[in-house]
Amino acid sequence: MLKWLLMVSAAHAQEVPELNAQLYRPPIDAERTLWTDDAFTAPDGYYLGRASLNYVRNPLVYVYEDGEQLGLLENAVQMNLLGGYVFKQVRAGIDVPIFLLASGEDGADGSGTGLGDIALDVKGTVLSADKFPVGLALGGRLMLPTLTSDAPVGTPGPSGELQVIGSQNFGPVTVAANLGSRFLPETSLENVDWNDQFFYRLGGGYEIIEGAGASLDIAGQLNYNEPLNNPAGSPAEFLAGGWYRVLDDYVLRAGAGAGMNSGVGSPDARVVVSFAYEPAKIFDRDLDTIVDTDDACPDNPEDFDEYKDTDGCPDPSTAVFFEVVGADGDFVYDAVTTVRTEFGPHEDGATFELPMHPGEYTVEVSAERYDNTSQAIVVPQGDSHTVRVEMAPSFGTVVLRVRGPEGEKLDGRANVGEDTCTVTEGRCTIAADAGPGQLFVRAEGYKTEIVDVAVVAGEEVAVTVRMEPAKAVVTREKIEILEKVFFDTAKTTIQSGSFELLDEVAGILLEYPDIKKIRVEGHTDSRGSARYNMNLSQGRADAVRQYLIDKGVDPERLVSQGFGEDSPIDAASTTAAYEMNRRVEFVILARDGGNGE
Repeated sequence: MLKWLLMVSAAHAQEVPELNAQLYRPPIDAERTLWTDDAFTAPDGYYLGRASLNYVRNPLVYVYEDGEQLGLLENAVQMNLLGGYVFKQVRAGIDVPIFLLASGEDGADGSGTGLGDIALDVKGTVLSADKFPVGLALGGRLMLPTLTSDAPVGTPGPSGELQVIGSQNFGPVTVAANLGSRFLPETSLENVDWNDQFFYRLGGGYEIIEGAGASLDIAGQLNYNEPLNNPAGSPAEFLAGGWYRVLDDYVLRAGAGAGMNSGVGSPDARVVVSFAYEPAKIFDRDLDTIVDTDDACPDNPEDFDEYKDTDGCPDPSTAVFFEVVGADGDFVYDAVTTVRTEFGPHEDGATFELPMHPGEYTVEVSAERYDNTSQAIVVPQGDSHTVRVEMAPSFGTVVLRVRGPEGEKLDGRANVGEDTCTVTEGRCTIAADAGPGQLFVRAEGYKTEIVDVAVVAGEEVAVTVRMEPAKAVVTREKIEILEKVFFDTAKTTIQSGSFELLDEVAGILLEYPDIKKIRVEGHTDSRGSARYNMNLSQGRADAVRQYLIDKGVDPERLVSQGFGEDSPIDAASTTAAYEMNRRVEFVILARDGGNGE
């Protein structure tokens, strides 16, 4: 904030000086800073656009000899419309400032909205940051006297800037610095001659996560004809903020700052918000994901066949004959063979021919009742090559015995994955794929038992399962629980005695993926206020839902809702009715097909 000491009456209106007290100008293409330009380049044909909005408070204040102050520019809201285009590592840009508000206190002559000084901006890369320790660029700016406002936010004639720009990325950290000279029409003030200036900007950014981070900028200037000990001629300001890439091509930036001394244009406060169309920079003419500086064939795309895939060039091929056989040497005719080629993954059968480039590859083969096979192969340079893949059988046998609580033989059904059997007189046999799996055993009136089994190819595994009476049963509309869920009195804390019941409900939901959506309902009796009961029932329903989530149930399958006292089973005001009405229910809202019976 400028302090002018003048020997005039405080009642006399101060003439507004012809200078630009709005020192902030948003950069056209800086990525991780809000004020400081960076030296990073963009590919030919790259273009971007930004809309920046900033509010500034008291950048220009007149102080009379008696200490009275007059805000020549008290409040300003400025919008900058910026655009840039890159050709041969030179970015040309334009900055159109529009003042939506520019006002001073009563007694100040300058105010009003309007167009600011339009600027034409150019930046050319001298040293690329990815090849040299520091990226270096030169910049220039021409400001045209297009101001249409009476406020001190522009110059009476053309002005310009020349600057040196340096920057580098150190992982997620960016450091940038600008040093330059600004050429301005001279304006004489009470305690400073406002003319050509040396300016500096220092900026840093830290990418906290991909596409988002924080920044800090410090900017200032020195008038060449003013001593360093005159703060009026050397305003300095800081701006802290950050950025977030909202979508692939759009970036939101925001920041806030204030002046660091009492120089001309150094404000009490500044707030900046901008939104940019800013596509990711890709230097890749042939679009093969290998940047041009690393691409030996920048106009011919790499074929990505796992052979010299980093040089950016397509490669020669060899005719490869594939054969998939079992342990007996016969073809496994239902085999599905997948090989990655320059055309992408190639899928075929048990015997086929495929042109491939010399190099190392992985062949993946699958077939029903055989182990999935992944085999590394080496294709040599030559006219032809044969690859033979041998598969091993992948199924074994589970011999199951099913007993009740007293050791009685039960009837039912069982499955390991899609392999099933019918349990008769307490016994059945399942042929199942080898490897770890889960054995599901069901019997009417009993809780489904889930047992981890390790099926060994070509061998039998004996399993005995004892069934326990069910606490919950799946119907078309609900999961009916045969016991109550108990909570601590007047609380949402589930009592430990109900854990086994809720574990069984969670097991049912994991067993029946066709149940897509369940509503956990909480109900209370009619004692207490309706609002209290509604809150209590919602809290209890939420607690049950969270318990099921903690047991591995997908949260997307569960909703919770408290009904309070609104849906009683028995509307009587008796102890038995109260007990009946206090309950948790599990209502099926969405389901695919039947219940698995």
